[in-house]
Amino acid sequence: MTYIKELRKSQGEDGSIFSWELFRNPNERLCRRLIIVPGLTSRNHPDYSTLYDAMAVAVVEAGGEVVTFAARGQLGSEGLYSFPGCVQDVITIAKEWSPGEGVALFGRSAGGPIALRCAQILSSPQVLIWAAARRFSYEQLLGPNSDGSYLRACEKYGTRMCPNFYDTLFFPEDEIRKVKCPVWVGIGDQDEHSNAIEQLDTLLQSKMNGSLLFVIKGARHAVAVDSHAWNAMRALLRSWLGALPSEYNLSRPNGGI
Repeated sequence: MTYIKELRKSQGEDGSIFSWELFRNPNERLCRRLIIVPGLTSRNHPDYSTLYDAMAVAVVEAGGEVVTFAARGQLGSEGLYSFPGCVQDVITIAKEWSPGEGVALFGRSAGGPIALRCAQILSSPQVLIWAAARRFSYEQLLGPNSDGSYLRACEKYGTRMCPNFYDTLFFPEDEIRKVKCPVWVGIGDQDEHSNAIEQLDTLLQSKMNGSLLFVIKGARHAVAVDSHAWNAMRALLRSWLGALPSEYNLSRPNGGI
């Protein structure tokens, strides 16, 4: 399948520049638009870039246009990382790329609560979150009594945190209650940071019909694209995109943007 990957840059309210990539099929006249919200590791780190590119291509194959990005503070962008800053980056991308149009959101890991917060602001038609850990996990890994090892690991994988980073956090079990669209929740049965019971508890906080839980056998927190679990992950992405109402098929004349 033919697709184009375009590199773009935007500016945050603090003046920092952040980078994003648009994946699209130049021959597709109708598309459904999606932003993939990264977790605490940069999509540009060599250990994660293949996964983000593969997820983006899976969306394009299903008839979508998709943006991946490095939030401010992540490898490939300037500034420092925080949850509210990442929210603002998503809003900036949506306004510049698809003003006035519905954009679906896929939040991976820590991108889950950020996607849920953004969905409230953008009135998104649908959200997918993958392996979004709950409050107590963040307290253990990043809270005042943590040993700092997880924070150092995030820095190793390309994310420079703002001062008092823990104080900027918000959590999926709180955000999902406020979202006014269906939310699909995914988790692997080999996830290192969460499990299906925790994800079900988050899902049950949703007030919207059409919210669903999916458990992928053999999938870890970061799904390897050369694993058997990847086929199921790709199918989940494509099914979720296909569930969007037809009014979110956006026309792109002459293959333009």
